[in-house]
Amino acid sequence: MDDEMQVALREHNEAHQLIVENEEALGKKNIETLQSQVDTITWTSYIVYVDLVDAKNELDDRIAESGDVKKTLDSNIESHQAALDGGELSKDKEKLYEDQLESMKTARDALDQSTQAAKKTRDDIDKKQKELQKAYETALDDLLADIEDRANAQAEEAKKAE
Repeated sequence: MDDEMQVALREHNEAHQLIVENEEALGKKNIETLQSQVDTITWTSYIVYVDLVDAKNELDDRIAESGDVKKTLDSNIESHQAALDGGELSKDKEKLYEDQLESMKTARDALDQSTQAAKKTRDDIDKKQKELQKAYETALDDLLADIEDRANAQAEEAKKAE
């Protein structure tokens, strides 16, 4: 993450605001570590809940577009084949149409393969996103529990010191 993005994220992040507001109580030596931990949590959350969703949506758009591209290729293949079957083309034009027809069929086959691979990738993204969300939630819950345990321990120590 570049410095500009880090500054922008920190300005709008409630956890960073709490760190700044409680800087004295937290101690200056702990601030950098806390900020780094919050940055890691924030970036991980962004990847899991935003970036992967955006990537999947982009892939879905490309998959949808591939249907339109295939229809165009099929239409062009059909018209070229009809022209070739009509027998009214000059030898040069016939050779050109045959070459174009072969190219379009190759492109259509490649498009089909790419679309299938994209669909598999989309399914893999769905699965991986669910796994990452679960892992993120578990790690965050564990972290929050640890923070609560430490806060409770500090409160107990403060009571004993009184």
